[in-house]
Amino acid sequence: MTRIRWHRRMQAHVAVGVSLLIALSLGSAVAVTSRVVTRRALEGAAWDLSAARRAFDRLVDAQAREASVQARFIAQLPVFRAHLIDPQLASDAATMDAMATDYRTQLDAAFLIVGSRRSVVTGRAGWPTRSLSSLVQSALAGAVAGTASRRLTAVDGDLYLIVAEPARFADEVLGAIVVGYTLDDRVARELAAITRCEVNLITGQAVAATSLAPTARRQLDALVRDAAFTATSAPAVRDVGTGTYVAATYPLSIAGDTVEGRLVLLQDWQPTRQSLREVRLQMALGGIAIFGLSLAAALVFSGRVTEALADISRAASETAAGDWTKLVPERGSAEVRSLACAVNAMATNLNRHHSEVEAQRLRVFRATMTTVHDLVNNFLANMQLIRLEAEDRLPQETLDLFDQLIQDNAAELRLLGELQVVREKEMAVGTGIEYPTVSGLKSQVRWAAEA
Repeated sequence: MTRIRWHRRMQAHVAVGVSLLIALSLGSAVAVTSRVVTRRALEGAAWDLSAARRAFDRLVDAQAREASVQARFIAQLPVFRAHLIDPQLASDAATMDAMATDYRTQLDAAFLIVGSRRSVVTGRAGWPTRSLSSLVQSALAGAVAGTASRRLTAVDGDLYLIVAEPARFADEVLGAIVVGYTLDDRVARELAAITRCEVNLITGQAVAATSLAPTARRQLDALVRDAAFTATSAPAVRDVGTGTYVAATYPLSIAGDTVEGRLVLLQDWQPTRQSLREVRLQMALGGIAIFGLSLAAALVFSGRVTEALADISRAASETAAGDWTKLVPERGSAEVRSLACAVNAMATNLNRHHSEVEAQRLRVFRATMTTVHDLVNNFLANMQLIRLEAEDRLPQETLDLFDQLIQDNAAELRLLGELQVVREKEMAVGTGIEYPTVSGLKSQVRWAAEA
């Protein structure tokens, strides 16, 4: 029963140890795999967002070039130049505003401003405020001086793409035209469809344009007030509205020049998160299967090992108790077989040494008994001489008892010398040797003494 309990306890310990080891290994593998996949996904998202940013810059630059071509085409029209050359038309603000409105409608622009060398602004249409911003004034003055430009500017929370083109006749600059296009939600959605991520244009602490849904836009409005969110940094996972995105913030630029405003690109993180869940689930299922198989294999292996160890333990206990004839079955792994072989060798050596010690004890005992036998024989011979001298003085019964005493002592001494196994026993005077006795001798002597 003790062996069975020991065996079961060892198996329980092995099962707990293996379970902890496998659980820690699988947990570490899942955690490391999750981190690696997340890092790779973030690196991929960063590359995608960087590519989207380059695509955005190219698209805005292409749209700016196209707007410049259209503005240049209008600036080269004879009717447009006639309005700039004719002093009567150029001084008629209503006529110039009407012309600006007509061309603005044809270009589908947010605003259009016409200027000349004599007057910075001769006509306008669609400009949201009374006075021009410094950036628009600078672009108009540069175009009047003969320099075309393309810029981005923010006006009252709206972001505009403006192009300025000089109106020439041969090499002479007659005036200039400035056309502005709003970068609104419609443009952001078009750019999002091309770049395959959510496009958000930020001016100051407000969202100028976004491709997000209205509910997510309100959440984004609150986030852009956080300087840490809109600061240019490495892509990071952010919650925007009800969705989770990888967000990256870039400065706005056109034609290589950084301008006012920021570009926030958001890539949907949900597919990656779903992939991570699937990876974790698959690893968990695989881990459970591996755990079960490993635990079963460990229990089978530990059962064989612990059974062999139980046999070794039992044999060692019996050997310690003095039974050196028990040998352990040499089975199990190489290490266990080696241990069993060592235990068997120990038991064999102890048994051999015990046999040698017993044989030595028997030799010493027989040598001692030979000496004692010689001494007692001399004593008995002397007793025979005394008996002969006392033959006429003692009764015959005493003489017979005397003869019987000598014969029995000689017989017991002979039996003691012929012992093959020496066994000890407790006697009244201490420990002695257990030997056969001749029956009747002591009782007769006691009877004679009493008589």
